[in-house]
Amino acid sequence: MANIVHFRVTAIKYGIETLAPKFFGGPPDLVLTGPNHGGNAGLLDGLTSGTLSAAAAGAKAGIPAIAFSSITGDKVSHTSRPTGFSETYAGLATAFVQHVVTTGAKPFLPKGIFLSVNYPEITKNGTDCSKPTYVLARATPVIPIFTGSDVEICGNGGRLPDESDVIEASGCFASVVVLDMSLRLDVDAEKQAEVAGILGDLLGCLPA
Repeated sequence: MANIVHFRVTAIKYGIETLAPKFFGGPPDLVLTGPNHGGNAGLLDGLTSGTLSAAAAGAKAGIPAIAFSSITGDKVSHTSRPTGFSETYAGLATAFVQHVVTTGAKPFLPKGIFLSVNYPEITKNGTDCSKPTYVLARATPVIPIFTGSDVEICGNGGRLPDESDVIEASGCFASVVVLDMSLRLDVDAEKQAEVAGILGDLLGCLPA
């Protein structure tokens, strides 16, 4: 795992520092990682995932970054999955990015953060989930007294659902988490609210 993380972070840094200036005359406007096969949800994945580590490296370089993952079992290549898997997830990620860049002004996302998006299975319990609803969520457990409030959205009373709740909910939902680029923990309500404003009507709510 450590080698994979190092490889992906090195690749992102090489792209930002060497390839982008060579071919485009400067750094990229946005760093995208994934969509990889296998979910990246929760604190442990946030610290060990190559996909999330590469996105964090982009954010540390001052470039907005989004990591895309898919809840599809083992973390292997999409090419090992049935035809259509990679195309579907690539299409979902592309549409998400297009919404971000057309809604927000550069630098598109708040400084110091990156987004982690986890998609459900394309077919979940016999249901077509190729067009999931995005739900703003949190990755790290709530610690009473120490954990501050989250952004108020969907009548949540200031507490976002856990990524696991979104992923395991009945229906087709994709979790969107706003993480600090250094600690990879959930950010405060103010930055969550900034992202919620950018994503706008792309976001939905879990059923009550």
